[in-house]
Amino acid sequence: MPLKRVRCLIGFLVLISILSLLRIRTVGADEGKQIDLSATTKYVNAWAARESFPDSPIFAYENAFCELALSGRVEDPHKKRIIEFLKNSQNVDGGFVSAPELKENSNVILTYFALAALDLIDATSAVRREKAADFVMSLVQDNGGITATAGDKVSNLGTTYYGIRCLYVLKALDRIDKAKTIAYIESYREADKGFGVIPGKPSAPQSTFMAVESLRLLGGLAEDIKPGVIRYLKETPYSGSQESKNRALMNMENTAYVLETASILSAIQQLDVEEIHHFVESLYIPENGGFGPSPGYGTTPPGTYYAVWSLGRLGRLEGPLNIR
Repeated sequence: MPLKRVRCLIGFLVLISILSLLRIRTVGADEGKQIDLSATTKYVNAWAARESFPDSPIFAYENAFCELALSGRVEDPHKKRIIEFLKNSQNVDGGFVSAPELKENSNVILTYFALAALDLIDATSAVRREKAADFVMSLVQDNGGITATAGDKVSNLGTTYYGIRCLYVLKALDRIDKAKTIAYIESYREADKGFGVIPGKPSAPQSTFMAVESLRLLGGLAEDIKPGVIRYLKETPYSGSQESKNRALMNMENTAYVLETASILSAIQQLDVEEIHHFVESLYIPENGGFGPSPGYGTTPPGTYYAVWSLGRLGRLEGPLNIR
């Protein structure tokens, strides 16, 4: 074999060895990560230190949720800014918009996050509760579904879920026809599995969570639904099972939905909680204490929110996580 080819072969083998060592070190580092929740708390508090905080009802909710889950309280200055922002984000029709300065139609999703954030800090009395309930009721369709805005003609499972959650926070669930809405939600069920985004489509983690939680709140979570849903959860890439250990296929949001649905069904221990915890841990970013949304990404507030939510359901927070 010519000397030049021998040198090329040796160089190639050396390169492969170096890459293998780098891969081993990378995997080892990820596997050995330890989450420092005090650093996560500092990261979350830094959200609220920004001049524009809370930016939107969704961000207000995620911040309040994380502060409560991590430290048991929301700092008073953060509470005041959340309350003032959300008071000014309520439209005359009772619904909420994404920011006070924006002139847009009220949206049931933003309305839910606004009410939920205020509920976490015991401040729903700061807004017009009855008007908020009237807004949600104006979105209820003849088929039992709930639309996103007053101008929409078609409802879906997601907007119906947020409408139900709004009415639950407002203690106004008795205002809707529960039997009709339960039947509407059940139309999204995949036989012997979970629930799809669209009727007749395969189950998905988020829609399954939304359906199960909605049925629970409405008193319509039938026992015969549960075995199929649990079986579906165990088959997803987010269950930690042997068949789903390719973490590259996973993300933090769907992991939280699977865990929460299993929690509602008292089936957390049917999942591989240690493997799920390893996945959550692998997304931790030690440099700032936050979490990424999926492998290969840096810290994001939503990634951190879903990670904190998941850690609570995994029993890795000091106190019980009684908030959703």
